[in-house]
Amino acid sequence: MGCDTSSWRRWSEWLASDPKMLMTFFILANFFNFVDRGIIPGASSEFNAFIKNSAELNNTDSVDTWLGLLQSMFIVGYSIAACIFGNMVHTHPPFLLVGIGLSVWCASAVLAGLSEPTGSYTLLAGARMLSGVGEASFQVVSSPYIQDNSGAHTGFWLGLFYTAIPFGTAVGYGYAAVMATSPFGWPGAFFLEAIVMTPLALFCFLLPRDVHSKSKDGLLLDTLALDDGMVEDGDDHDHDRDAYRGVSEDGSDMYDANDLHKARSSTASSIHPSITEEIMQCLRRPLFVSNALGYAAYGGGIIGFSTFGPAFAMGLGYYAQETSASMVFGGVMAVAGLVGTPIGGAVTDKVLARFKAQGRTAAEAATSLACIINIIGTAIVLATVFAKPLWLFMGSLGIGAACLFVTTTPMNLATLESVPPENRPFAMGFSTLLMHAFGDVPSPVVIGALKDWLAPHCTPSTGEGDDDDAPAIDDGCVEERDDLRIVLLAIVVWLSFSGVMYGFSWWLSRNLPNEKGVPGECECCGSGQGSASHGPDGMTRVPSANRTLRINED
Repeated sequence: MGCDTSSWRRWSEWLASDPKMLMTFFILANFFNFVDRGIIPGASSEFNAFIKNSAELNNTDSVDTWLGLLQSMFIVGYSIAACIFGNMVHTHPPFLLVGIGLSVWCASAVLAGLSEPTGSYTLLAGARMLSGVGEASFQVVSSPYIQDNSGAHTGFWLGLFYTAIPFGTAVGYGYAAVMATSPFGWPGAFFLEAIVMTPLALFCFLLPRDVHSKSKDGLLLDTLALDDGMVEDGDDHDHDRDAYRGVSEDGSDMYDANDLHKARSSTASSIHPSITEEIMQCLRRPLFVSNALGYAAYGGGIIGFSTFGPAFAMGLGYYAQETSASMVFGGVMAVAGLVGTPIGGAVTDKVLARFKAQGRTAAEAATSLACIINIIGTAIVLATVFAKPLWLFMGSLGIGAACLFVTTTPMNLATLESVPPENRPFAMGFSTLLMHAFGDVPSPVVIGALKDWLAPHCTPSTGEGDDDDAPAIDDGCVEERDDLRIVLLAIVVWLSFSGVMYGFSWWLSRNLPNEKGVPGECECCGSGQGSASHGPDGMTRVPSANRTLRINED
């Protein structure tokens, strides 16, 4: 038995020593997270029937509104918990938080599956909120860890990580459609994913508690208090990160990771900010706020399509069966995500290298790319509103979605670059809260209510009798197809604000001067270069060329 314990310890230490293994873990877990998100829209008619017959809603006719609320409940739980977990990484081992969060996620999937035999919409809604809470711990740790450990291939690894979003969601559509028509029903979809995710949750508990501090870059550690102030990220990002994590220019360690972990613990009480302090740290930076609002517009548009996409395809007469609509719609989105998101990562790496060679900031590179590609993608998606043939509808949706998925990596990188390094986990969580508050939470409810009002007969419903084509669209939907296209237009308009806000972010990153009045090196970006000085947030800026880390012996 002792030999087995020793073997597990050696195995976990080996995993902890290889950042690529842990980044692969993040990618795999992210995939299953988004498969879960695709279950409800992928089997919307079965969930509509459940909602209509649930004990609490008493045969309601506003099923789309309540369906949208299920998605919103997930996002509410996710958004609130993301800020809490983003702050907790200052005081708790990040991978322990991830393990706890994924365990909660597994429990929520079981509860969601139990809602069907109990006939309880409340249980399903609560389970979806709990699922968001569980996922939050994972999401606030993953992006900063990947940024710290991917070296010159930040865009590539972030691109792979974010590819799991469209691909996982699309797989979730098909997975839900197949499971819903199987003997296990849609509850089986939740039970099975809980079984699959459990080993990944247990994996986190096997890792050393300080795995984040023993990683290659280690920027998940809090900023250490130095005798001449707090280190903040600078314009020369590679040099600054090396200095920040204690690596000299020749690549050698300036101090041992365990010593850094001890130093971090000894100064913890003085450098751990409260949630309120971290909120203000983010809100005082215009670039962060602009990025968050742009991400909100993007998220609102994307979830509007993802929640009601199969229903649109059926309502416009392209498909008679929900299974076919979900499979094709999911396939188009999967291909778009598989093509667009990795391309976005590769393009981001090239743009970052080009901007760095020109002495321009990573924030400017990320926001410019997000702005331009968002505008192009939105313009192409607009064609779905007027498209009549199936090939034009699906073609414009697929190409436009691929362009939008290209922006995933630069949008998230823009958020990471808009705050100091020590605030990045919280910034990711807070940005998510703002994104959902102004995008994902209201979007499904508003779009669902608008669809119920303008095209009430265009909601898939389970037919009576033994009709093999059920669920189907009511015949009255034919006369409401123009109104259904108005609902599509509303989603595109919502999406269009993303390009506008990232255009403003681009302007901010180029034109807001730093404290010396030099354009392109702005305090709002969380980066800059120059002599040591105090900014409005009270932090001391230290020029990268003069940075050394000196840890007090006591």
